Amino acid sequence: MNGSGAIGMPHRRPDGRTALRAVSFLCLWCLLPAWSASGAYKNLAVKVGPVEGYASRQSQGPVTIAADPYLSETRIRTVFDIKGLSKLGLVPINLIISNQGSDALSIDVESITLLDPEYGSLQVLSPREAAHLILRKDRRRRGDLSPVPLPRSPRPPFVRGRSRVEKHFFEIKDDIIRKSLKRRIRPRATAWGFVFFQLPESRRLSDFRTMSRLASYKIIISDVENNRTQQKLLYFDIELK
Repeated sequence: MNGSGAIGMPHRRPDGRTALRAVSFLCLWCLLPAWSASGAYKNLAVKVGPVEGYASRQSQGPVTIAADPYLSETRIRTVFDIKGLSKLGLVPINLIISNQGSDALSIDVESITLLDPEYGSLQVLSPREAAHLILRKDRRRRGDLSPVPLPRSPRPPFVRGRSRVEKHFFEIKDDIIRKSLKRRIRPRATAWGFVFFQLPESRRLSDFRTMSRLASYKIIISDVENNRTQQKLLYFDIELK
């Protein structure tokens, strides 16, 4: 009871779930300006040419794999409507795979590596890991901060419905997953998909204007299997040119 005789209402402390909702929404709101130059995220088409037209390629029998790195900020923005990937040291490489054989192939995408002559093998990032890097709260302190958690449920629990921020969040993640390299390659067909690598700090540039920094790199694809015979092909060792 207070001094006026009225019974005071008990103060309700916000529980952990309420606090998490507030923090998650605030983090996502801070990220919005960095995701897209325009108000709505654009799903951009990827232009892919014949596999023989790429300088960085290798063949084994009826199978040819070409690597097409996207290095400059300008070129990255032709396929992903996201700012700052080159500043993060994030390199998307489009792998174009021509399988002119009569059997389907399987590729272990997680085993693909980028060979740095100084630092050794760089492991490929999963689409989810690439999304984590892009959706960090503060890129200027990315080494000290944990990534923003990616919601797993179709409708995140921290807000009712989907705000514009959440819509951007899911559109970016879904676009990365949709354009990533898939495991199976059909017979007598050509498939493509992106793999993502993050360069060491000393290798990063504000903008990759030339291929000089990656001229000595190789992409190693070590696990390609014939689905019918279950025999593995020799590994692909593709020098970036």
